[in-house]
Amino acid sequence: MPHATNCSKENGNLCGTNAWPKEIARQDKLAAKPLSASSRTSDKKDAMAPKQARAGKLSKANQTVFSVLKPTFGHNTLHKLQEKTPFGSVVFDKQFWPTTDALDEMRRHDG
Repeated sequence: MPHATNCSKENGNLCGTNAWPKEIARQDKLAAKPLSASSRTSDKKDAMAPKQARAGKLSKANQTVFSVLKPTFGHNTLHKLQEKTPFGSVVFDKQFWPTTDALDEMRRHDG
């Protein structure tokens, strides 16, 4: 089912600066061709964990070996993510921001 997005500056939604449009597109793609959740095979884990450990990512290597979590793809994944990380307006209140002249003065004193 296609999702409608409202990407307008009036709503404070700048589509190029957030991940929601990409996630919506990914959800549409998954809905068209659902994936089944599966864990990494033992061979993949055996190859990936040493690479991560050599790169200094010891926690990630440990997680790769011992984690039994499966990725989930569902019809409500996008909704859960939006509830977890609500998207607000990117229009900021500039009332207390320093003026351009004040910033120039600070830079003169710093440098």
